[in-house]
Amino acid sequence: ISRKGKIFFIVDQMSAEDWPVNALAENRSAIDELTNQVDRHTNLASNIFNIPLSSRTQSEWKNSIERYLGKKSRLAFNYGMRRATMSDSLAKEGFAYSPEECQTLLDKVNQHDPSIDLVFHKYVRDSVINTQTLRTPFGRERHFHGLRQNSPTYQILNEAYSYIPQSTLADNPV
Repeated sequence: ISRKGKIFFIVDQMSAEDWPVNALAENRSAIDELTNQVDRHTNLASNIFNIPLSSRTQSEWKNSIERYLGKKSRLAFNYGMRRATMSDSLAKEGFAYSPEECQTLLDKVNQHDPSIDLVFHKYVRDSVINTQTLRTPFGRERHFHGLRQNSPTYQILNEAYSYIPQSTLADNPV
């Protein structure tokens, strides 16, 4: 609710965090889908669960648990979420999925789009390990300390994976 005399304004930046991730992953196909407003979550869900797109209406897909899990799995994978954390996150939302089931979903996302790990995650890991710094397309810079090569410091890496898309979204002069 806006304050008296003010207008509350919100911009819907649909799939906004997906843009910088896929740009840095050099995933031209994903950028084309985003440009053409393709429902990437439904396409991923169809692939993950082996359900033909034509078997449901757009509304049925939009309200399906499969689409929700496709969306959740993509975001989790983009940000380097581990299976146990994803299982806990889903449990907090009222969905019971074991860490093993979550790992299967994350593996299927990786199979569907290996460029996220092979290009985007690699870029972020290399930057953080070699320079302890990440820079967004708008020039915002963050330093990451405490990460050592060949050390499973997942929390720092997960923060690094999410830094560019979240900061880019926050700094986007819509």
